[in-house]
Amino acid sequence: MRINMVSIEDGMSAMGFRKIASIAKSANQNTGVYYVALESTYSPIRNILGLHGVRNEKDKKKERLREIAYPLAKADIIGFSSMTNNADFTRAIIKEIREINPKSYIVWGGIHPIVFPEDAIHSVNAICVGEGEYPFMEFISLFKSGKDYTGIKNFWFNLNGEIKRNGLLPLNKQEDMNQFPFPLYAEDEFLFKREKGFFPMTQLDFFKFNGLGYHTIWTIGCPYKCSYCSNTTFLKNDKSYGKLRYPSTEYIVNEVKNVLNKHSHVSTVVFYDDSFMSVPSSTLKKFSELWREKINLPFCVMGVIPSYVKKEKMKILIEAGMIRMRMGIQ
Repeated sequence: MRINMVSIEDGMSAMGFRKIASIAKSANQNTGVYYVALESTYSPIRNILGLHGVRNEKDKKKERLREIAYPLAKADIIGFSSMTNNADFTRAIIKEIREINPKSYIVWGGIHPIVFPEDAIHSVNAICVGEGEYPFMEFISLFKSGKDYTGIKNFWFNLNGEIKRNGLLPLNKQEDMNQFPFPLYAEDEFLFKREKGFFPMTQLDFFKFNGLGYHTIWTIGCPYKCSYCSNTTFLKNDKSYGKLRYPSTEYIVNEVKNVLNKHSHVSTVVFYDDSFMSVPSSTLKKFSELWREKINLPFCVMGVIPSYVKKEKMKILIEAGMIRMRMGIQ
């Protein structure tokens, strides 16, 4: 059985997607990983002009869509991940795939199906509306064995126009998160290039999109309900999302070490957690010690809630190697 996993975003950090792609590959070795990243999130010009998710008009034409869709369509299961700003573009690619291979089973995950499930479900066979690690593993197993998969929680299924809306599973706990494979990184991944199609991702591609940094997330959860943030929906689905959850310090340090073994050019790590400073001081101290021992690289923390900023924590993180912190004023 062939699975093709597809990330559509303005870049290729794709932190959540990389986790699920790794799950898919561990459950089914014959899995391809594709990135449609026609622009870079970190382009200063695009940031100034506010062009996130805005595609070149040529990219919306059938010829370009067919160029993207044709290699993706050669699979039994095709899993998409995208945010809402790229939902229309994702739908257009899915439509092309349907014309090429009507038999492919298409699953849509990521932020858009969680925040707007009623919009996403009508374009595909199934959507993931919650945390996807365990549900997607179960789905692949049942699909491969020919058993009924339509009862899997955290999933909605489009059964020839009739929508089956399954409930949600409890959120992953630390012991669960410690068992998940590391996010897929620099392992037989393919990047779409205009007028050329999909090509194996090179070190130069990583330079272009991510510079010398590795982007990741250690902790999950945020207590706030900012109107502009998808966390509002997450909290509505499960109040426990307001509590911080994370794998062990050993897990996150080994994840980064795994990346450094593949890409020695990485010289900075960027954490995109929502509330990094919520981690208890005792855990941060252990993290600091392990980080200096096994990684010893500077890092940035891009998600900090002011009320959790404490002098003691700042001291610990600076000693570990933190060189930059971004704080939201909620």
